[in-house]
Amino acid sequence: VPVTADTEVADEDLKSHHLLLIGRPATNAISARLAADGLAVRFGSGSFTLRGETYAHPDSAVIVTGPNRLNERYSIVVYAGLGARSTRR
Repeated sequence: VPVTADTEVADEDLKSHHLLLIGRPATNAISARLAADGLAVRFGSGSFTLRGETYAHPDSAVIVTGPNRLNERYSIVVYAGLGARSTRR
């Protein structure tokens, strides 16, 4: 599986592949671009809300999936923690 920095991904790749995004919108430009709509989670500056419950502890993390809004044939999966440690775990 190719690993590419969020700042180096071509738009064509975003439209023609399933995407595994590491990091919340505040730390990953593609998560910011694609995860804002169509996912069951909403990200705040230091929190996320899922199913009406807000999580703000630095050790909190979420894995969420949804359609790739650039091409719904493909999906996106976002692994996002509220800190580096929680994202890695």
